[in-house]
Amino acid sequence: MTMNVLKGSPKTIDLASRQLKDEAIHALQLNDEQRITAVWGLKSQWIPYPLANSIFHQAEELLERAPAQRLPCVLAFGEPNTGKTSLYKRYLQRHPIELNLTGDAIQAKVIGVEIGGPEEGLFYDSLLAAVGAPFRGSATVEKKLHQVLQILSRIGTRQLLIDELNTAISGPLLKQKKFLMRLKFLANELGLTIFATGTQDAKLAIAVDAQISSRFKHVFELKPWTFDKEFRKLLVNFEERLPLRQASELQEPRLAMRLRDLSEGYMGDLAELLMQASALAIKTKTERIDLELLGRLNFKTGR
Repeated sequence: MTMNVLKGSPKTIDLASRQLKDEAIHALQLNDEQRITAVWGLKSQWIPYPLANSIFHQAEELLERAPAQRLPCVLAFGEPNTGKTSLYKRYLQRHPIELNLTGDAIQAKVIGVEIGGPEEGLFYDSLLAAVGAPFRGSATVEKKLHQVLQILSRIGTRQLLIDELNTAISGPLLKQKKFLMRLKFLANELGLTIFATGTQDAKLAIAVDAQISSRFKHVFELKPWTFDKEFRKLLVNFEERLPLRQASELQEPRLAMRLRDLSEGYMGDLAELLMQASALAIKTKTERIDLELLGRLNFKTGR
């Protein structure tokens, strides 16, 4: 095996037997404390996997359709810690707001907001804040709606990305129905589509209004991972981002099975487990994750 020495590093580093992302290669040149900081940064990195790619493909296919009433919508739901928020954030990164320096307004094909309940006025406030539009919190709901319609039409919005749709059923039934009715109205008036994420209750939220429910033609469930080839590929994607000096071979069956058992297959818990393990590997000069190191962690998922 060929060993490589990175500039500024006192130790040889095993790079020949594995592929590392540029960020991990750069982090390997840092001191141990800085590398541990880089490890914790894994929390904000996107780790690709097939189901997410399918969800993005479907949402983006709808995004490119011409404006029309009753466009199909997408819902991705699952238990907490299955990766819903990461999915939401990654999709926004793929479709950022464009400053449009040659025009008189930004361009925002996708607007992302997190809702905290069926409060219509607060929902409009969130939409306006997302595009940097000034608004008066004390304005009437109708004035806010009028402003939202004007601005979203002007900046070319084609899709609403809504996180925590499940909170739409947190209030009285009448308020829930009114919120969904206005959401439907927005979609009709602007001819746009909706991509929503949330817990299992998100399915109950859209069921409150039959017309809204019928538009969500594409529903995906984010489930805990099982021990299979796809999970082992996911571990390969994680390892490519870990700034450890030696290969861990996370996809090796016994180690992969242990990682799945400790995390219970939850994406968020798996990321936390691997970050804790990587930090310990750096602190102890082990420089790799193995079964012995995992046994020293006493990792708990918190469920």
